[in-house]
Amino acid sequence: METIYSLFQNVVMAKRQSIAIIENNRTMTFGELSDLVDIISGTFPEKISSVGIVMNHRAEMIAAMLAVLKCGARYVPAEPTFPTGRIHYMMNEAKVDFILTEREYADKLNGFSLRLTDCEICGLEAPTIERTAIQEPERPAYVLYTSETTG
Repeated sequence: METIYSLFQNVVMAKRQSIAIIENNRTMTFGELSDLVDIISGTFPEKISSVGIVMNHRAEMIAAMLAVLKCGARYVPAEPTFPTGRIHYMMNEAKVDFILTEREYADKLNGFSLRLTDCEICGLEAPTIERTAIQEPERPAYVLYTSETTG
């Protein structure tokens, strides 16, 4: 049984130079996306189980999700526009190890360990730690919170 990350790696191996992401006037190949995943995951602590992601929808967010999956952890996505209390509730409830975010949202996330993708991670050219992908398909991939409303 394959994992989401192993399926991604299969595509990277087959289509490294093909475009994976088109974002406004920016494109990113599968190879570039994979390299960004390696850089982001290379900054994570050795052992992680749950990572919050509070980011704008862009290439770095996709890379962040894949980086968490590469490490065999689960991610907890939250829209940066959610009320601060809701984000804090979600991240506390999920017991995240840290939150991947962007500098503009750091003030909303006081009290959490943060990794800032727009300064401390994405300025790197190589991973800090070389990681081998965790291949355990039975692990949860993400935690999704709903609004708890029916209307």
